[in-house]
Amino acid sequence: MVKIIITGHPSIENAAKAVNEKADGYILKPFNVVQLLEMIKKLIEEKTNEYLRMFDEVERAKKNTPIFRYQQPDKW
Repeated sequence: MVKIIITGHPSIENAAKAVNEKADGYILKPFNVVQLLEMIKKLIEEKTNEYLRMFDEVERAKKNTPIFRYQQPDKW
C-alpha cells in the first residue's frame, strides 16, 4: 500500500503528522495530476523492490537454516 497525503494547508504540523503516520508522499494542492501519477509509480516501484528484497532474504534464510533443509523430518 502506498500512502500519500494531499493537503491544501501546508504546515510544519501537517508535514510532521504525515511522517508520524508513515506517509510515503506529501503533495500540496493544487497539484498536477501527472506529478501525482509519477509519484505513485515511483512509490509502487520502491515498495515492490522492497518486497522482492525481503522475499530473497527469506529464501536465503531457508537455505541456510537446517530445519528447512530437511524435506522429510520423520527421517532425522
